[in-house]
Amino acid sequence: MSLEEALNRAVDGDSGALEVLIQAYEGKVYSFAYHLTGNADDARDLSQEVLLRVISSIKNFRGDCPFSSWVFKIANNVFIDKLRRKARLKFFSLDDTEPGRDSKPFVDPVSVESDPCDLVQRRELRTMVEQALMQVQPRYRVLLVMHDVHEMKYKEIAEALGCPVGTVKSRLNRARMALRMKLMEAGYVQTDVRPKASLHRMEALA
Repeated sequence: MSLEEALNRAVDGDSGALEVLIQAYEGKVYSFAYHLTGNADDARDLSQEVLLRVISSIKNFRGDCPFSSWVFKIANNVFIDKLRRKARLKFFSLDDTEPGRDSKPFVDPVSVESDPCDLVQRRELRTMVEQALMQVQPRYRVLLVMHDVHEMKYKEIAEALGCPVGTVKSRLNRARMALRMKLMEAGYVQTDVRPKASLHRMEALA
């Protein structure tokens, strides 16, 4: 059964098709949750709640956006709801556009064919990036994880967050600057040096 067929049947109430969808997305949802929380237990709780909401809301999916964007929208909402309940943080709407320009990730891809010493260094850098990511504001962290870890396109992110593509681009640029500043503050990078590992490679370096 293809995912498209499973989706159509799940919307119509087919529990077996819904299970196929859940199995296809549970890994992605957990990865998204882990990069947002930085904690396996919190990620497990978050991803379970997201999947439960997907199961309970699947009948309301109308195909106005890709299913993946719909799932990540739910994941983002659950993440924000948990933060609001836990820390009573104030969040600002992504619709508040800010000047900025699109840019490539400030971190460069790395080759998976490296010597052991280089692999250790890149793993250490990955840990540093992950720690810095946890210090970035949640609204920026979401963008970094969606685009640079899960490699979602601007349009997909816009659909998931319910904001214009231009807003996604400008906020993503600010998000990368914020992460870079956190790394610089911790002494991980100099102003004229770019790390030789990227967020979207963190999974591969594990």
